[in-house]
Amino acid sequence: MNMRKKGRLLACMAISATCLTMVFTSGTAVAQSGDAAATYPSKAITIISPFSAGGGTDFIARLLASELSKALGQSVVVENRPGANGMIGSSYVAKAKPDGYTLLLGTVGTHGINQAVYDNVLYDTVKDFAPISLIGSTPMLILAHPSVQANNAAELVAEAGRRHSPMIFSSAGIGSVGHVAGELFAQEAGIKLIHAPYRGAAPAAVDLVGGQLQLMFGTPVSTASYVESGKIKVLGVTSAQRSKLVPDVPTLNEQGFKDFDVSTWYGLLAPANTPKPIIDKLAQKTIDFLAQPNIQQQMLQQGLETVGNRPEAFEALIQGEVSKWSKIKLAK
Repeated sequence: MNMRKKGRLLACMAISATCLTMVFTSGTAVAQSGDAAATYPSKAITIISPFSAGGGTDFIARLLASELSKALGQSVVVENRPGANGMIGSSYVAKAKPDGYTLLLGTVGTHGINQAVYDNVLYDTVKDFAPISLIGSTPMLILAHPSVQANNAAELVAEAGRRHSPMIFSSAGIGSVGHVAGELFAQEAGIKLIHAPYRGAAPAAVDLVGGQLQLMFGTPVSTASYVESGKIKVLGVTSAQRSKLVPDVPTLNEQGFKDFDVSTWYGLLAPANTPKPIIDKLAQKTIDFLAQPNIQQQMLQQGLETVGNRPEAFEALIQGEVSKWSKIKLAK
């Protein structure tokens, strides 16, 4: 055999060996992934709540931990890691080992709004996480003081155009869902509104009732008593479909604001590269317990409508949120 033929033969053998190694390695990785899912979980799971204890995020995290613990037969604990509007806890999970034992209760803030408020978010909203399932959501209401003549969103836009000075709207704070919902509404309606941030929804609602400002973007639960007493009125709901919480209130979509969809939502996520069988197992367990009427009732009492969807659907939602809020114009 001459040297040229011998060289080609050796090259072919090397390529074949490499291909066999790749196939074996790939097969081994798939097998290990399947084995991990079959034995998962074999130890305690931690759900990171990226906000302080006692709030809505914490309530959902603890309900989720309790139900997943029953479904998986393993301890599930909640750890609060607040700071930077949820970025501290979210960043911690993004860097965690992708084995299914460190999870995140993410929100529309951590996985959508933050990029509209902060120049340097501490993680990549899409690339650093593996979505598991959307847990629940609640819409925003456009609320007005009785001195505002408008009784719906279209009339509000017309009234804003007639005024010599912009109307003022309150929210639970800078970067809150109420804040960005108001900014998005003004942007799409082509009107000028001035934002007045408060430290929470309660003081924001009190000043609306008192007439210190004209509008507020707030949740149904946080403003229900004022609406029922007639101290403030509702002009529309910001979700894509009518809410079970306020079924008689028309959406902005119904009032001519095409594709307007803003809600506070909560969802379960894992670090990127967590084995898919583990993601699927967690998703199915989550969907199963969210289908229980008693769980739905508990969440509704907190002002939340249950969802429970597949990872692919939740991932599509997050990508849509990133696209939506990257276009909003906020003063940073």
